[in-house]
Amino acid sequence: MLFLAGLMGMMLVGATVIVGTGGDDDTENDPQEPAGQDVGNGDLLDQIDGSIQAGTPDADAMTGTDALDQMGGYSGDDTILAGADGDYVMGADGEDDLDGQSGDDDVHGGYGADLVQGSSGDDALFGHMGKDLILGGAGADQMHGGDGDDTLNGGSGDDAVHGGLGDDGVEGGAGQDTLFGGWGDDWLSGLTARLQAEDALAEETAETDFLNGGGGEDTVVGGAGDIVTTGEGADQVVLGDWIGLDDPSATLMDFESGEDQLILVYNDATQSDPDIRIDADDESTRVSMNGTLVATLVAGTKIDLSDIALVPESAADAFLFRAS
Repeated sequence: MLFLAGLMGMMLVGATVIVGTGGDDDTENDPQEPAGQDVGNGDLLDQIDGSIQAGTPDADAMTGTDALDQMGGYSGDDTILAGADGDYVMGADGEDDLDGQSGDDDVHGGYGADLVQGSSGDDALFGHMGKDLILGGAGADQMHGGDGDDTLNGGSGDDAVHGGLGDDGVEGGAGQDTLFGGWGDDWLSGLTARLQAEDALAEETAETDFLNGGGGEDTVVGGAGDIVTTGEGADQVVLGDWIGLDDPSATLMDFESGEDQLILVYNDATQSDPDIRIDADDESTRVSMNGTLVATLVAGTKIDLSDIALVPESAADAFLFRAS
């Protein structure tokens, strides 16, 4: 990779190379000017700017520049702030705190329970091994949990969030997101905001998210207009009265009657048990709660009242929040 090549060869033209190996540095023996290249006027040096920073076996703290940086923490619990522009960051071993900050960054956690943040920009974020927390921030991010029981939140922007292996918690945040649970018993949520314990659920703005559970016994929390594919396993789809009367319903692509379960959450502070109605024709099966269409099952997908469980909002935390 470019990062390793830069560290091994130390031949990144026009870049600042910072290697945290300890000892006294000797900068008197400058490299020879390449034949046929005039670098005296700075034209070549102006073409490429940035830094390569390599960590130590200890806990390192690094800060990038306003240019293209390549930063590797290696062993130890490292803290790396990449700075502006599009940077490449590798935490490697240890429990690292990595932040791409502004720019379109490529940030890798490595081994250990890492905090991986993209902040602003369209970032590519990877947890790799360990129980990682991955936060996309602003921008259209690509996020991958990797191995381990990870927690991922896309933040704002149209994100693609992959849980990977393990029992993951995957949230899209604001924007039109695509969520993949992967393998394991995952929790996915397409809602734009988390519910605080003392607050009532509010109707949300309809932005179509694509929620894919994958393998395992997943819990998928959908919002207005979301497309839900649960995948293999006995899954739970959670919908509720946050889907308003004028909102599009959630669409269930592969609901398995007798195996999967539809959880309908209602506000028990303002109403008693809601009225549930199932209507079906050749095109779809539709589930309504108190006259509001909350779920549409595609043709050939059936559901029965025995597949539906009513849960009051006061007792719904187990479904609306991922267990820590």
